[in-house]
Amino acid sequence: MKHFFALLVVIIFAFITSCSGGTSNGGTPAAGTGEAKSGAVKLYSAAKKGYVMAEKVFKSKAEWRQLLTPEQYHVTREAGTERAFSG
Repeated sequence: MKHFFALLVVIIFAFITSCSGGTSNGGTPAAGTGEAKSGAVKLYSAAKKGYVMAEKVFKSKAEWRQLLTPEQYHVTREAGTERAFSG
């Protein structure tokens, strides 16, 4: 159960970063994208049973590979899930 929540947190942060658009130069937002370097996003916390604010995470691909296990990286960063309706 502990691993499930840890993976859920990783997936949420991966989703946040994937929604932030393209990044360049080591994980900072690309120039000209109009995005701020940091910004708070609203997330639902199951532990607190309500919404919390969290900062966006900007990391390069190399940083994500170092932080995550190969399976976590494949699922969260490369959308490595099974094909729809295959189960």
